[in-house]
Amino acid sequence: MHVVKNNVSSKSILIAEDDCLIRLVYRELFAGRGFEIHEADNGMKALRQFVKVKPNLIITDLNMPIMDGLNFILDIRRMDYSTPIIAVSSDELLLKVAQKNGANETYLKTSDISNLVKYVESLIGIR
Repeated sequence: MHVVKNNVSSKSILIAEDDCLIRLVYRELFAGRGFEIHEADNGMKALRQFVKVKPNLIITDLNMPIMDGLNFILDIRRMDYSTPIIAVSSDELLLKVAQKNGANETYLKTSDISNLVKYVESLIGIR
């Protein structure tokens, strides 16, 4: 787990992603915009982080070890339906399944990263 705190904002994001390079990109992208960042490299760790920190938004990969992103989303939705979730994958079909099961938004990994920023800002209410 890696936590980046930035005093500019009280908004926090939980990033659940097993690829350390993608986590680094997301961390730098959103910490640089003033978000407090919490990280986990699998769904089980992300679930524990969620309970501990109650983030304002979750970005989760769907293909992770131990607990995949879809099961993570389902577990979160059993506890809390209000926290926005962005599901991330390179598999468009899997993204559709995630959206039907509780993800507020989906992001195709091959898309422009500015789209992910727009989704985060929209779901958290920043413009």
